[in-house]
Amino acid sequence: MLGAFFCMSPCRPSRLRAFSTVMRIKQSMKILGMLGVLMPIVANAAVIYENPWDNGVGGTWTSGGFVISDAGAFSQTDQRLASEFVLASTARVDRATWYGTMFSPDPLNTGNTWNFDVSFFSDDAGLPGTLLSSRSVVASATDTGIDVAGERSYLFDVSFAGVDLNAGSPYWFSVQNTGSQNTFRWTAATSGLTTAIAMNTDPWRVLTDEGRTPVNFALDQTADVPEPATLALLGIGLLGIGAARRK
Repeated sequence: MLGAFFCMSPCRPSRLRAFSTVMRIKQSMKILGMLGVLMPIVANAAVIYENPWDNGVGGTWTSGGFVISDAGAFSQTDQRLASEFVLASTARVDRATWYGTMFSPDPLNTGNTWNFDVSFFSDDAGLPGTLLSSRSVVASATDTGIDVAGERSYLFDVSFAGVDLNAGSPYWFSVQNTGSQNTFRWTAATSGLTTAIAMNTDPWRVLTDEGRTPVNFALDQTADVPEPATLALLGIGLLGIGAARRK
């Protein structure tokens, strides 16, 4: 490339300017290349579906003339729950959060308490159908400081390999505690679609227990985006290329 600009006799000013412009552009491109290598990536999670948690203000039933607050139905080795949902837009779901209780003296320091199977099903006539994806995960747990029906509530948070789901199609989301305590209860939401329950190997059926349905959860789609500072540096580099071309 340099040979194309080598002059045996004094070069014309226009030829020197062209050579200088090319060198500036090459230098700017090297800088942009370095920025691309060094560009930090941050993960932004967007909530794409949510059944809001009922922290105890609702979720009650009447039995024998008494109003009884309920911590939710169990979802564990001998019984599991699933909730119907429909996405507004096509997405790759790779994170889920939900609230539930765990009856234990100190569940934050108890072995495999937070092991879960997180599963997605297709819909089959208003009940969970074909299993689309199932992940065995260890959830992070945050103590909410709130007791529901005398049991401490925790926020569970898990990330997993993305599951591609279409907009407008009914799906079912299930979390099943696989820990050895068998005391996890999935608390209710203030709004949502149908909840289903399956006992042991029995088929799915609609859960109709008042105060236990619908169950709460949120689904996220995580997208990688450059940090704002990096984008600013990239913009400066592009401006440098533009200035070099104008000279």
